[in-house]
This record gives sequence, structure tokens and C-alpha cells, in this order.
Amino acid sequence: MNVERYEQAKHYADFEKWYVRRTQGAMGPEFLPKVGYVVPGVAMGFLYQTDSKVSLIEALVANPDVPVSERTKGIDAVVLAIIGEAQRLGFKVLYGQTDLPVIVERAKRLGFVHDPTQQTTVTYFLEQALPQT
Repeated sequence: MNVERYEQAKHYADFEKWYVRRTQGAMGPEFLPKVGYVVPGVAMGFLYQTDSKVSLIEALVANPDVPVSERTKGIDAVVLAIIGEAQRLGFKVLYGQTDLPVIVERAKRLGFVHDPTQQTTVTYFLEQALPQT
């Protein structure tokens, strides 16, 4: 499959359209990192870089109108491109988070290690006032 680098002007509309079909709303383009990969018309995902040796794979999404077999191939190609880029950039760990069993199985098939510990995500919106202690 043809995998290309994410370009906001070229790919964000697809990201938004596909993401909205799976959640209440898509994150704005300002929340996506500069490194992402796309199989045009099929799938995309992103590499979030940190200032440590840990990187994150996030915001994977596929076109719900494409047959499952094509989505699978597309997401696999995007994940492999992200793994390759993380390695080229010198990261030692690529961390992902999901509660979807199908994603866990894909991750294991592609070489990720599964930690079955249940986790809860917490988020602090930095635009709000600092909490009083």
C-alpha cells in the first residue's frame, strides 16, 4: 500500500470525517503532531514525540466506508511506518493505549507487548485556572 507523510492541508478533512464517525468529535488539527502517515482514502495515524526516549502512537483512524480487509492493511501499513520513523528518530519505546480488543490483537501481531493492566486516562485542560491546594 502507498503510505505518505501526513499533510494537514491535504489530509485533515479525511481525518475529521473518519474520526467523527467513531467518536463525538474530532480533535482539531492543532492537537495532531507534525509526524503522521496516511494510506490515502484508507487510514492514518500519528507519532507523538517526547523529549525522552519514549514516543507515542495515537490518533489511528480508518475510513469506515472501506472494506475491513483494506482498513486492516491500511492501518498495518501506517503502524509500520510509524514504528520505522520512531526507530529512525532514536526512540527506544513506542507506547500506545487502547481499550479495543481488536487493536490489542493487531498490536501484538505487529510486535507490541500487551500490558493487560486496566488503566484510566486523566486529562488536565491547561486553559483552566490552577487548582487551589
